[in-house]
Amino acid sequence: MGRIIGWLPLVWLLIGCQSTVVRQEERWFRPAVGTVVELVKPLEVAVGDARIFLQHGTPVTWGGVRQLEPHCNFEVRDLAESVQTIRPDTFTITRVRWGFEEVVDLGPRVVASAAVLAQVNDDGLPMISRYVQLRLESAAQPNVMRLTCHGAFDDLPEAEEPTPAEIADALGGWARIAGLSPQGE
Repeated sequence: MGRIIGWLPLVWLLIGCQSTVVRQEERWFRPAVGTVVELVKPLEVAVGDARIFLQHGTPVTWGGVRQLEPHCNFEVRDLAESVQTIRPDTFTITRVRWGFEEVVDLGPRVVASAAVLAQVNDDGLPMISRYVQLRLESAAQPNVMRLTCHGAFDDLPEAEEPTPAEIADALGGWARIAGLSPQGE
């Protein structure tokens, strides 16, 4: 009996350290290498840019992306002095990577009062965006490098990868990923 009582504090300590956050596996998008990404409509990458973003099925430049909402972007290897067109094509995923980006500086803040300023960063947690990055390959378009899909920016413990439904919404009718249904199911 003494041994059991001696182990109880350790057991309670371990139980207390267990995470209470439960994530559902079906929430995460886990494409396999070899999966196909089909670009259905041509996308134009602006002069001096390497990426074109898609949000709610609409192409936007970096400046037009609403960071607090999921979005995806196609990226090319080379910058050009003219508009680059990514033509409809079938791309093969050659590498899958998950990660996050941290917001380092949101720029100058204009606030009406000290109370509002205190709400800007009340808990000191960094804002991040979790993403899934798909390295792409096409013999016809070797300059197309990858497709990256971001979840919404949020505080570090709250930020999540984009769901299949959010990815499908971001891509709209522009692109499809094999195995990813339009509803993200």
